[in-house]
Amino acid sequence: MINPEEFLRLHPVKMEAAPDESVPLSPSAAKDSPTSNDPTMAEILDASAQQESGRLYERCMASALKSLDAAGATVEGLRKRLISKDFDANTVERVLTTLVRMKLLDDDAFAESFLNRCLGKMMGPMGVRREMMHRGIGADVASRLIQQAVDDGRFEESAEQLVESVSRKTIGMEYQKRMRRLAGAAQRKGHSMTQIRELARDHFAR
Repeated sequence: MINPEEFLRLHPVKMEAAPDESVPLSPSAAKDSPTSNDPTMAEILDASAQQESGRLYERCMASALKSLDAAGATVEGLRKRLISKDFDANTVERVLTTLVRMKLLDDDAFAESFLNRCLGKMMGPMGVRREMMHRGIGADVASRLIQQAVDDGRFEESAEQLVESVSRKTIGMEYQKRMRRLAGAAQRKGHSMTQIRELARDHFAR
């Protein structure tokens, strides 16, 4: 924040010469004196603080939009990210409130989009939950979306795609080695090994 001396140097305040003490000013003359409209030090400091607050808000908003554009975020995730960049809590909350009001920050929409990306990577329910927790998605939201995906059979499709992918890459290898490769991939992706083994029997027998 600019200090008073620096602000006054950049925005000098005109001061009138002191009147002759031998000729006192009348009350009406004192009221009409040009100096009566000059800003006080408190007003100068307040204007300076408002300007700095506005600049800080703009920098924080720019940082928030950049983060959302790059990878998206939840409200809590973006809050932590901005605080870690040394923006003060009050400014961060102002920015978050604006983004939520403008529908640019929506936890449910982000969670659904994130689930779709995870399924696109052939992940299973355990893997998706792990990644959602890491990205700051609330447990209630994560559980609801994962259960909906289970009910819709989306994780079965994901598991099928994973087995097909590993099967293509391991053609010609001995069965046990192919199974080890598949087991490792399934563990990383968060799939149930029971389901994976059942699918593997069919694919690896082809």
